[in-house]
This record gives sequence, C-alpha cells and structure tokens, in this order.
Amino acid sequence: MKKILALLLTIFTAFGLASCNGYSSSYVATKFIKQEVNGHCQAEFESLKGRYVFKLRKSGDDGEIAYSGSLEEGELHVYYDSLGTKELLFSLQAGERVEDCGGYFEGGSTVFIILETVGTAKGSVYIDLI
Repeated sequence: MKKILALLLTIFTAFGLASCNGYSSSYVATKFIKQEVNGHCQAEFESLKGRYVFKLRKSGDDGEIAYSGSLEEGELHVYYDSLGTKELLFSLQAGERVEDCGGYFEGGSTVFIILETVGTAKGSVYIDLI
C-alpha cells in the first residue's frame, strides 16, 4: 500500500511540475543575447530558429505591454499570455521595424512572452510591462 501511495504521489508531483506552464523553449540560435529582469525582457540574435519563452512578472496595477523590435532577415511572431490564452502581440517580416503598446495584463500576474520564428530570423526585440 505504501509503495502504491508513493508511486501515485510521484506521478502527481511530476505531472504538476511539468504542467506549471504550458510553454517551453525549443530553439537553435547563434549570438543569442537575452535578458529578463523586473517586467522587462530583450533578445538580440544573429540567428534564431524555433521558439523562445520569457516569463515576466510585475507587481502593482494592471497594465499594457510596450514593445519594439526590428528584423533584418526572416519572419518573427511575438505572442503573450497573461490570462491563460496565447494572443498575438506583433509580427515582423524582414526589413520591418515596430514600436508600439498593446496587450493587457493583470498586476501581479505572470506574463509569458513567446518568440516564434518562421524559418531562421535575425533581429532584436524589447518588451516592457508598463
């Protein structure tokens, strides 16, 4: 009986830890510089292929997401999730630049920023929770 309880506890613990957030990074990159601090993240990359996930948190009031980015090559889609639904924040094609605000998050909640490329991309992205 103890073995069965221990096995069940192990399975539930492993499942709980694995399902804490439904997003995982899976990428290949060169010269990939990333930073994630106090409601701010940035990524600069010579080459990025796949998905990279930032996990941000900002205490205080509800707010918006300020963002900027540029892409020299490829295609990039940036999503956010703060309420359990993945939403498109912005997209970039080769040669495009963007600087804007959008997206909503609740103060104190976790905000996932998800970078997804179509093929290989080269560029930079800056995100601030305001």
